[in-house]
Amino acid sequence: MHALVLTTRAADNRYGDTPSTYSFPRMYLRFFEPLNGGNEIVAVLFEPRHGGGRQSYFGWVTMRDAPRPDPREEGLWQVSYADGIQMFPRLVPRVGDQAFEASLRELPLRQHGLFMQNRSVRPIGSDDLIRIFEHAGVIPPDWSAPEEDATSLRRRHERMVHSVVRDAGFQKRVLATYDYRCAVSGLGYVNPSKFARGGLVEAAHIRPVGGEHAGHDDVTNGIALTPSLHGLFDAGMFTLRYEGGVLLVRTSPLLHDVRLNAPEMGTCLRLENDMPVRLPESTASWPARSSLEYHARRIFRP
Repeated sequence: MHALVLTTRAADNRYGDTPSTYSFPRMYLRFFEPLNGGNEIVAVLFEPRHGGGRQSYFGWVTMRDAPRPDPREEGLWQVSYADGIQMFPRLVPRVGDQAFEASLRELPLRQHGLFMQNRSVRPIGSDDLIRIFEHAGVIPPDWSAPEEDATSLRRRHERMVHSVVRDAGFQKRVLATYDYRCAVSGLGYVNPSKFARGGLVEAAHIRPVGGEHAGHDDVTNGIALTPSLHGLFDAGMFTLRYEGGVLLVRTSPLLHDVRLNAPEMGTCLRLENDMPVRLPESTASWPARSSLEYHARRIFRP
Protein backbone atom coordinates (compact mmCIF):
# COMPACT_ATOMS: atom_id res chain seq x y z
CA MET A 1 0.00 0.00 0.00
CA HIS A 2 1.21 3.53 -0.84
CA ALA A 3 0.31 6.09 1.84
CA LEU A 4 1.00 9.79 2.34
CA VAL A 5 0.27 12.67 4.69
CA LEU A 6 -1.06 15.75 2.87
CA THR A 7 -0.86 19.07 4.73
CA THR A 8 -3.76 21.41 3.99
CA ARG A 9 -5.89 23.99 5.73
CA ALA A 10 -9.20 25.72 5.13
CA ALA A 11 -7.92 29.24 5.93
CA ASP A 12 -4.87 30.85 4.32
CA ASN A 13 -4.76 28.03 1.80
CA ARG A 14 -1.67 28.92 -0.23
CA TYR A 15 -2.26 26.59 -3.16
CA GLY A 16 -6.04 26.70 -3.33
CA ASP A 17 -6.85 23.13 -2.29
CA THR A 18 -10.50 22.16 -2.72
CA PRO A 19 -12.72 19.39 -1.28
CA SER A 20 -11.90 17.34 -4.38
CA THR A 21 -8.33 18.34 -5.37
CA TYR A 22 -4.89 18.88 -3.86
CA SER A 23 -2.31 21.21 -5.43
CA PHE A 24 1.42 21.13 -4.80
CA PRO A 25 4.77 22.33 -6.24
CA ARG A 26 6.91 20.12 -8.46
CA MET A 27 9.26 19.20 -5.57
CA TYR A 28 6.58 16.80 -4.24
CA LEU A 29 5.78 15.18 -7.59
CA ARG A 30 7.89 12.10 -6.84
CA PHE A 31 5.60 11.07 -3.98
CA PHE A 32 2.70 10.66 -6.41
CA GLU A 33 4.69 8.47 -8.84
CA PRO A 34 2.72 5.27 -7.97
CA LEU A 35 -0.37 6.87 -9.55
CA ASN A 36 1.40 6.88 -12.92
CA GLY A 37 1.61 3.10 -12.73
CA GLY A 38 -2.08 2.65 -11.91
CA ASN A 39 -1.52 2.15 -8.15
CA GLU A 40 -3.85 3.72 -5.60
CA ILE A 41 -2.55 6.10 -2.92
CA VAL A 42 -4.25 6.56 0.45
CA ALA A 43 -3.56 9.81 2.30
CA VAL A 44 -4.48 11.29 5.67
CA LEU A 45 -5.09 15.03 5.72
CA PHE A 46 -3.26 17.11 8.31
CA GLU A 47 -4.22 20.64 9.31
CA PRO A 48 -1.17 22.60 10.57
CA ARG A 49 -1.07 25.23 13.28
CA HIS A 50 -0.51 28.14 10.87
CA GLY A 51 -3.60 30.23 10.25
CA GLY A 52 -5.25 29.08 13.47
CA GLY A 53 -5.27 25.43 12.42
CA ARG A 54 -5.95 22.52 14.73
CA GLN A 55 -2.59 20.74 14.32
CA SER A 56 -4.45 17.48 13.83
CA TYR A 57 -5.29 14.79 11.29
CA PHE A 58 -8.90 15.44 10.28
CA GLY A 59 -9.78 13.15 7.37
CA TRP A 60 -8.58 10.85 4.60
CA VAL A 61 -8.71 10.48 0.84
CA THR A 62 -7.88 8.01 -1.92
CA MET A 63 -6.21 8.98 -5.18
CA ARG A 64 -6.22 6.89 -8.36
CA ASP A 65 -5.58 9.28 -11.28
CA ALA A 66 -2.11 10.47 -12.28
CA PRO A 67 -1.13 14.02 -11.29
CA ARG A 68 -1.53 16.75 -13.90
CA PRO A 69 -0.41 20.37 -14.24
CA ASP A 70 -2.62 22.69 -12.19
CA PRO A 71 -4.77 24.64 -14.70
CA ARG A 72 -4.94 27.65 -12.38
CA GLU A 73 -1.26 28.36 -11.74
CA GLU A 74 1.85 27.57 -13.73
CA GLY A 75 4.45 25.52 -11.86
CA LEU A 76 1.94 23.71 -9.66
CA TRP A 77 0.61 20.17 -10.02
CA GLN A 78 -2.73 18.78 -8.96
CA VAL A 79 -4.26 15.43 -7.98
CA SER A 80 -7.93 14.55 -7.58
CA TYR A 81 -9.55 12.74 -4.67
CA ALA A 82 -11.40 9.71 -5.98
CA ASP A 83 -14.28 9.94 -3.50
CA GLY A 84 -13.82 13.36 -1.94
CA ILE A 85 -12.66 13.93 1.64
CA GLN A 86 -13.80 11.40 4.23
CA MET A 87 -13.91 13.32 7.53
CA PHE A 88 -12.85 11.60 10.76
CA PRO A 89 -15.50 11.37 13.50
CA ARG A 90 -12.95 13.00 15.81
CA LEU A 91 -9.71 14.86 15.31
CA VAL A 92 -6.40 13.11 15.94
CA PRO A 93 -3.73 15.48 17.33
CA ARG A 94 -0.32 15.04 15.70
CA VAL A 95 1.10 14.09 19.10
CA GLY A 96 -0.97 12.06 21.55
CA ASP A 97 0.84 9.71 23.89
CA GLN A 98 3.54 9.90 21.18
CA ALA A 99 3.86 11.20 17.63
CA PHE A 100 1.86 9.16 15.15
CA GLU A 101 4.45 9.43 12.39
CA ALA A 102 7.61 7.34 12.83
CA SER A 103 9.82 10.10 11.39
CA LEU A 104 8.63 12.45 14.14
CA ARG A 105 8.92 9.94 16.98
CA GLU A 106 12.67 9.91 16.44
CA LEU A 107 12.91 13.66 17.17
CA PRO A 108 12.48 15.81 20.29
CA LEU A 109 9.11 17.55 20.30
CA ARG A 110 10.72 20.99 19.97
CA GLN A 111 12.17 19.97 16.59
CA HIS A 112 8.91 18.80 15.01
CA GLY A 113 8.04 22.16 13.50
CA LEU A 114 11.46 22.59 11.92
CA PHE A 115 11.43 19.04 10.58
CA MET A 116 8.09 19.51 8.79
CA GLN A 117 9.20 22.61 6.91
CA ASN A 118 9.12 21.76 3.19
CA ARG A 119 7.47 18.43 4.04
CA SER A 120 3.85 19.29 3.31
CA VAL A 121 3.66 15.96 1.48
CA ARG A 122 5.39 13.06 3.20
CA PRO A 123 5.16 9.27 3.22
CA ILE A 124 3.69 7.41 6.18
CA GLY A 125 3.94 3.73 7.08
CA SER A 126 0.86 1.51 7.01
CA ASP A 127 1.06 0.78 10.76
CA ASP A 128 1.15 4.50 11.58
CA LEU A 129 -1.71 5.12 9.16
CA ILE A 130 -3.87 2.48 10.83
CA ARG A 131 -3.07 3.88 14.30
CA ILE A 132 -4.39 7.26 13.18
CA PHE A 133 -7.59 5.59 11.94
CA GLU A 134 -7.98 3.72 15.22
CA HIS A 135 -7.67 6.93 17.25
CA ALA A 136 -10.12 8.66 14.91
CA GLY A 137 -12.67 5.90 15.58
CA VAL A 138 -12.64 4.60 12.00
CA ILE A 139 -12.12 1.07 10.73
CA PRO A 140 -10.23 1.46 7.43
CA PRO A 141 -10.85 -0.65 4.34
CA ASP A 142 -8.68 -3.72 3.82
CA TRP A 143 -5.26 -2.16 3.17
CA SER A 144 -3.31 -5.16 4.39
CA ALA A 145 -0.21 -6.17 2.48
CA PRO A 146 -0.72 -9.17 0.14
CA GLU A 147 1.63 -11.30 2.23
CA GLU A 148 -0.37 -10.78 5.44
CA ASP A 149 -2.01 -14.05 6.36
CA ALA A 150 -5.67 -14.43 7.28
CA THR A 151 -4.96 -14.88 10.99
CA SER A 152 -2.97 -11.65 11.23
CA LEU A 153 -5.62 -9.76 9.28
CA ARG A 154 -8.40 -11.11 11.54
CA ARG A 155 -6.50 -10.15 14.69
CA ARG A 156 -5.85 -6.65 13.38
CA HIS A 157 -9.53 -6.24 12.52
CA GLU A 158 -10.56 -7.51 15.96
CA ARG A 159 -8.23 -5.02 17.66
CA MET A 160 -9.70 -2.15 15.68
CA VAL A 161 -13.28 -3.24 16.34
CA HIS A 162 -12.55 -3.61 20.05
CA SER A 163 -10.93 -0.17 20.11
CA VAL A 164 -13.87 1.52 18.41
CA VAL A 165 -16.50 -0.20 20.57
CA ARG A 166 -14.52 0.52 23.74
CA ASP A 167 -14.06 4.17 22.80
CA ALA A 168 -17.76 4.54 21.99
CA GLY A 169 -18.73 3.26 25.44
CA PHE A 170 -16.22 5.56 27.15
CA GLN A 171 -17.49 8.52 25.14
CA LYS A 172 -21.09 7.83 26.07
CA ARG A 173 -20.39 7.48 29.80
CA VAL A 174 -18.18 10.55 30.11
CA LEU A 175 -20.43 12.86 28.09
CA ALA A 176 -23.51 11.79 30.05
CA THR A 177 -21.62 12.40 33.31
CA TYR A 178 -20.76 15.95 32.23
CA ASP A 179 -24.24 16.66 30.80
CA TYR A 180 -22.80 16.94 27.28
CA ARG A 181 -20.96 20.14 28.18
CA CYS A 182 -17.25 20.91 28.06
CA ALA A 183 -15.89 21.01 31.61
CA VAL A 184 -13.54 23.91 30.81
CA SER A 185 -15.39 26.16 28.37
CA GLY A 186 -18.97 25.30 29.27
CA LEU A 187 -19.87 24.81 25.59
CA GLY A 188 -22.23 21.96 24.92
CA TYR A 189 -25.77 20.97 24.10
CA VAL A 190 -28.97 22.46 25.49
CA ASN A 191 -30.80 19.29 24.51
CA PRO A 192 -28.49 16.25 24.95
CA SER A 193 -30.84 14.11 22.85
CA LYS A 194 -29.50 16.00 19.82
CA PHE A 195 -25.90 15.10 20.65
CA ALA A 196 -25.55 12.71 17.71
CA ARG A 197 -25.95 15.61 15.29
CA GLY A 198 -22.46 16.95 15.89
CA GLY A 199 -19.11 16.59 17.64
CA LEU A 200 -19.20 19.74 19.77
CA VAL A 201 -18.03 17.85 22.87
CA GLU A 202 -15.70 14.85 23.17
CA ALA A 203 -14.60 12.51 25.93
CA ALA A 204 -10.88 12.98 26.61
CA HIS A 205 -8.73 10.42 28.41
CA ILE A 206 -6.70 12.02 31.17
CA ARG A 207 -4.16 9.22 31.30
CA PRO A 208 -3.83 7.91 27.72
CA VAL A 209 -4.86 4.32 27.12
CA GLY A 210 -2.31 3.51 24.41
CA GLY A 211 1.24 2.21 24.57
CA GLU A 212 3.14 2.42 27.82
CA HIS A 213 0.63 4.74 29.48
CA ALA A 214 -1.85 1.96 30.24
CA GLY A 215 -4.77 4.20 31.10
CA HIS A 216 -8.28 2.82 31.59
CA ASP A 217 -11.76 3.63 30.34
CA ASP A 218 -13.36 4.38 33.69
CA VAL A 219 -15.24 7.68 33.81
CA THR A 220 -12.76 8.92 36.45
CA ASN A 221 -10.05 8.82 33.77
CA GLY A 222 -12.10 11.04 31.49
CA ILE A 223 -13.31 14.59 31.11
CA ALA A 224 -15.60 16.28 28.59
CA LEU A 225 -13.85 18.83 26.34
CA THR A 226 -14.48 20.60 23.06
CA PRO A 227 -12.40 19.14 20.17
CA SER A 228 -10.03 22.14 20.29
CA LEU A 229 -9.41 21.83 24.02
CA HIS A 230 -9.20 18.04 23.70
CA GLY A 231 -6.36 18.45 21.20
CA LEU A 232 -4.55 20.94 23.43
CA PHE A 233 -4.97 18.70 26.47
CA ASP A 234 -3.59 15.65 24.63
CA ALA A 235 -0.67 17.77 23.38
CA GLY A 236 0.19 18.87 26.94
CA MET A 237 -0.73 22.53 26.41
CA PHE A 238 -2.63 22.49 29.69
CA THR A 239 -3.28 20.16 32.57
CA LEU A 240 -5.62 20.06 35.57
CA ARG A 241 -4.95 20.03 39.31
CA TYR A 242 -6.98 19.95 42.49
CA GLU A 243 -6.75 22.71 45.07
CA GLY A 244 -8.96 21.76 47.95
CA GLY A 245 -12.22 20.64 46.41
CA VAL A 246 -11.79 22.68 43.23
CA LEU A 247 -10.28 21.53 39.94
CA LEU A 248 -8.19 24.23 38.26
CA VAL A 249 -6.48 24.71 34.90
CA ARG A 250 -2.70 24.97 34.63
CA THR A 251 -1.42 26.17 31.26
CA SER A 252 1.89 25.42 29.56
CA PRO A 253 4.28 28.27 28.62
CA LEU A 254 4.00 26.91 25.06
CA LEU A 255 0.34 27.86 24.94
CA HIS A 256 1.28 31.39 23.81
CA ASP A 257 1.96 29.87 20.36
CA VAL A 258 -1.69 28.81 20.05
CA ARG A 259 -4.29 31.25 18.72
CA LEU A 260 -7.36 30.93 20.93
CA ASN A 261 -8.96 34.21 19.94
CA ALA A 262 -9.92 35.91 16.71
CA PRO A 263 -10.60 39.58 17.54
CA GLU A 264 -11.60 40.36 13.96
CA MET A 265 -14.35 37.74 14.27
CA GLY A 266 -15.31 38.61 17.82
CA THR A 267 -14.61 35.09 19.11
CA CYS A 268 -12.48 33.79 21.96
CA LEU A 269 -11.89 30.41 23.60
CA ARG A 270 -10.82 31.19 27.15
CA LEU A 271 -8.07 29.05 28.64
CA GLU A 272 -6.14 30.61 31.51
CA ASN A 273 -4.22 29.61 34.59
CA ASP A 274 -6.37 28.91 37.65
CA MET A 275 -9.64 28.77 35.72
CA PRO A 276 -12.08 26.60 37.68
CA VAL A 277 -13.31 23.45 35.94
CA ARG A 278 -16.94 22.36 36.05
CA LEU A 279 -17.25 18.98 37.77
CA PRO A 280 -20.09 16.40 37.92
CA GLU A 281 -22.44 16.51 40.86
CA SER A 282 -21.33 13.09 42.06
CA THR A 283 -17.83 13.20 43.55
CA ALA A 284 -17.47 9.51 42.67
CA SER A 285 -17.26 10.58 39.01
CA TRP A 286 -14.66 13.31 39.52
CA PRO A 287 -11.30 12.88 37.76
CA ALA A 288 -9.00 10.59 39.72
CA ARG A 289 -6.05 12.34 41.33
CA SER A 290 -3.74 9.58 40.14
CA SER A 291 -4.76 10.17 36.51
CA LEU A 292 -4.34 13.93 36.85
CA GLU A 293 -0.91 13.50 38.44
CA TYR A 294 0.11 11.19 35.60
CA HIS A 295 -1.01 13.71 32.99
CA ALA A 296 0.86 16.51 34.75
CA ARG A 297 4.00 14.41 35.01
CA ARG A 298 4.05 12.64 31.64
CA ILE A 299 1.91 14.62 29.17
CA PHE A 300 1.98 18.25 30.33
CA ARG A 301 4.72 20.45 28.87
CA PRO A 302 5.84 22.82 31.68
